[in-house]
Amino acid sequence: MRAFDAADGTPPPEPPAPGVEAPSAAYTVLCRIDAYADYTAIVEADSAEEAAELASDNHGGYHWVFSGTHEFDDRRYVTLDQSGDEIESTLVGDF
Repeated sequence: MRAFDAADGTPPPEPPAPGVEAPSAAYTVLCRIDAYADYTAIVEADSAEEAAELASDNHGGYHWVFSGTHEFDDRRYVTLDQSGDEIESTLVGDF
């Protein structure tokens, strides 16, 4: 899996080779870190829950874009829905 950031002009990933199953969607995952900083990345996954888990397990493997600040004391990952709202069932991390 690899991340891409459409905001910086990076194109979406190439389609998979024949016979290789592609993830079903790309999800925006929010990483909220204890310094009150929010970052988002696009994560390819088969589900919203898997997207948050993949981001948590391999933070350095994704391109994180600063998206604002929020008062919070720990690190957590959560997938966002189409409206930018958190999908609570996808929450992973230290909280």
